[in-house]
Amino acid sequence: MFTGIITNLGTLEATQKKGALACSWLIQPRPAFGDAYVLGESISISGTCLTVTGVEGDSFWVDISEETLACTCLGSKKSGDCLNLERALKVGDRMGGHFVTGHVDCVGSVVKLEKKDDFVEASLRLPLRAKPFLAPKGSLSVDGVSLTVNQVEVDPQGVTVFMMWIPHTLEKTTFHTLLPGGHVNIEFDIVARYIAQNLESYGFHKKSN
Repeated sequence: MFTGIITNLGTLEATQKKGALACSWLIQPRPAFGDAYVLGESISISGTCLTVTGVEGDSFWVDISEETLACTCLGSKKSGDCLNLERALKVGDRMGGHFVTGHVDCVGSVVKLEKKDDFVEASLRLPLRAKPFLAPKGSLSVDGVSLTVNQVEVDPQGVTVFMMWIPHTLEKTTFHTLLPGGHVNIEFDIVARYIAQNLESYGFHKKSN
């Protein structure tokens, strides 16, 4: 479990093929995490929960399965790319964002980034099936970052989400590297997910395709 508050940026140092479809990544946090890594611990990598499978100095290895590559935008990353990192939430830690599981629901695309003073107003395009899980002032995880949705627009082809990125978020995450046309990992708020599931089971709405 995570909170969507990014604690480190990381660099993808190396990739290795594992079989025909899966791969391993070597990631170097910037700066290094304070506590030693524990093999088997979970770390959020740009919003995707992955397991530490090896340690080399201040860097760590993670394995990425075929399923993860298919359901996220991690497959488009290459050596040298910047990544958002967050270690798993400890009991007693401050809950600064919202509950994030690291289980990506869909991939979104960046439609527009409009600079407004030191802020950036971002619009993201999501598939239509995201509609039941979105609400103005609700929470959304974008590449592992806990964000507030400002506005939602729906049309027959999909959903456009508008949000404001503050200077601190731009500085401390990979958002300063994003460009229109880029892709991001999206995770719906876990509370919205369960509410939507229960409403559907009682016949209040049909799931969008």
